[in-house]
Amino acid sequence: MSVCHIVGAGRFSPVPFEKKPGDLVVICDGGLRYVEKYGVVPDLIVGDFDSLGYVPEGDNVIKLPVKKDVTDVGAALDLAEKKGYDEYRLYCCGGGRISHTFANLQNLLPLAKRGKKVYLYDEKEVLTFLSDGNMTFSDAHGVFSLFALSACRGVTVTGALYPLVDADLNENFPLGVSNEFVGPTTEITVRSGTLLVAFPLDAPLPL
Repeated sequence: MSVCHIVGAGRFSPVPFEKKPGDLVVICDGGLRYVEKYGVVPDLIVGDFDSLGYVPEGDNVIKLPVKKDVTDVGAALDLAEKKGYDEYRLYCCGGGRISHTFANLQNLLPLAKRGKKVYLYDEKEVLTFLSDGNMTFSDAHGVFSLFALSACRGVTVTGALYPLVDADLNENFPLGVSNEFVGPTTEITVRSGTLLVAFPLDAPLPL
């Protein structure tokens, strides 16, 4: 499955990624400064370029207006979805202004609810969503956390230090924070609702 990689202008996180045939690499505004550090050639460069300070040249540059309703990362995600991508990995999209971190998560959430795979990579963790379904981690180690973004019904966690069986989580209490992988397989299920899932950077991506 082809992947859309998006590099933002947030705090630099040295997360290596490999561009495979069919993948798309989109750089957002000031994220252009990180291109050499990642050693990749962007397919598209998108932004209003307020953080970069100049408009780069090239046929792959898409200049956005400064006054707009969508963020640069949001615009990049829209472009990639129109190209038919089903998996999105965001880098350098956390840290710095926490408002932009929240905005990036809000940009990813509708994609997750439409069945796309979405991951936001930070320095130590990866963030993703689980809506009305299940995900499985194989041979994962370390601490993971679940946060209810809505009223979540039927939450079951197996293969963890703190298992849950058909529990209800809500957005008013962080019951799912700081659990731990303990089994060869860890499965998380939510019958209805949306969970924000945080897991270690070195853990394999969930199935």
